[in-house]
Amino acid sequence: MSPTSTFKMQFDGFQSELKRPTEFSPDNRGSFTWAEKPGNPAILDGAFDGLDQEDRLSYTFELNGVAVDYFHPNHYRSKATRYSLVLGATPKSPDGIIAIQGNWAATIRGRWSSWWVFTALMKPTIPAEEWFEEFVSLNWNTSTYDLYSEKVEEERASRERDYEINQSKGRHRGAELAAI
Repeated sequence: MSPTSTFKMQFDGFQSELKRPTEFSPDNRGSFTWAEKPGNPAILDGAFDGLDQEDRLSYTFELNGVAVDYFHPNHYRSKATRYSLVLGATPKSPDGIIAIQGNWAATIRGRWSSWWVFTALMKPTIPAEEWFEEFVSLNWNTSTYDLYSEKVEEERASRERDYEINQSKGRHRGAELAAI
């Protein structure tokens, strides 16, 4: 009797194939390439700050008549803190493919960690870039993708500037404390 391949083994192989090599996972193949496009990836639910609950969307993606279960792998005990839609390509889909990634955070062995994992890949029936732009424009209630990407890139740049300022302030204050 041959050993059975578990879902976790298949999920790990799926991640390893798609993710880029890292210090901790040097054998990753990195076959998913993100599209170099302003506003990519698009955080799902990112547009809903301050909306009443009844105005929020509930996403259901469908593939060949079956709902895509992208919420969490069955061997994870928790759900992602957020999800993002990523436009990219793979060697078998060089013209474009849509990935959904979940972001998890946990304290593991006393150390806080945050990581992204691919939870679904979808090949739209129309060009992937067109589908991505249309979905994001509708989701963020913008008339064009360019308006969405301009707003999102400004928000990302602002968060990055704030982070750098806080890092600098922290280093400066730490140096002052150490000089006592």
